[in-house]
Amino acid sequence: NAALLPALLARFAGLSEALRTWWLERTLPAVVGAWGASELRVLVAEAAWMDGPYDVEAVLRIIVLVYAAHQADTAADAVDALDALTATLVARVRAGSWDGRFVLPALGCVLRGLREDADAFVGGADGLLARLVQATYENDEGVVGTDTGTGTLPRPAPCNRLSMQDTLLRLLGTPGIQPAALFVGLHRLQGVSVRAQTSAIQACFGVPDAEAMLVSGLNALVDAPAWPPVLGRSLLLALPHLRSASALSTPFMLGLMHRLLARHVWELPRIWEGWLRLCRALSPASVPLLLQLPPEQLRATLFGSGAPARDLRGPLRDYLYNQPPSMRARFSAVLRDLER
Repeated sequence: NAALLPALLARFAGLSEALRTWWLERTLPAVVGAWGASELRVLVAEAAWMDGPYDVEAVLRIIVLVYAAHQADTAADAVDALDALTATLVARVRAGSWDGRFVLPALGCVLRGLREDADAFVGGADGLLARLVQATYENDEGVVGTDTGTGTLPRPAPCNRLSMQDTLLRLLGTPGIQPAALFVGLHRLQGVSVRAQTSAIQACFGVPDAEAMLVSGLNALVDAPAWPPVLGRSLLLALPHLRSASALSTPFMLGLMHRLLARHVWELPRIWEGWLRLCRALSPASVPLLLQLPPEQLRATLFGSGAPARDLRGPLRDYLYNQPPSMRARFSAVLRDLER
């Protein structure tokens, strides 16, 4: 009976390791699988069991098992009960009142239970994906966050924290969620630190078929009407993963850089810095792109104070030396500046 959950969970904490394993792998699936709509309704009505001082592993296993056992149940009562449980979980994630340890494994279940467009949730329209990233990466010092309008969640204890990559794999197994949409959604998060956002984006590189996800996702980001501030950083982070997977990675990245130049990427300092670092990483193949800059911007770029600019002077000079006389004459002023 679901009403006995608090008592069962209280007893579970005192079991030996062998008995805990047996209970989680044998007893609990059988019990949850036998529940009907009435037990599910009790599970929702007595939702306080999620917040009790119980073993986190057991609570999470119960949540996952409930969805696994009853997701295909078409009986009206079971569907209504499962929807009510989903609403309870979503409300806790949105409100930031849920312990961060529960957010990661539950979110995949929540998305499987939602009868709405999954891409809207991945895109961060209601903040669920942002909550997940906050719960995973924010408060690295282990300080409990307070809700000051940013919705910061307490950082879960390391021994109970699931990796973001594992969570992404759960999400990618959710019907309706496309890998590229998840990758793009992580770039559009609001209310999370750059460090947390970058860590979540990096976790994408370890998922199966990451190359296809990166190609599709980066194309979508570059063609978007507005670029996320972390785009330049993501291009750099993606480069070694594309290089190791395909010989076409350099032409693909050069194409992205060309499209960024066409939209005056130098007017956005954070993304422009990433572009220059990517240009240095792909040198000498990338240096002809510099000649597409307006003359004033090219001079400011080459003779600025940053290391990427200094490192590009020599390759650009060598490139121009090897061009036909007409090309060298066209950029004679640039050559003179580079030879000083």
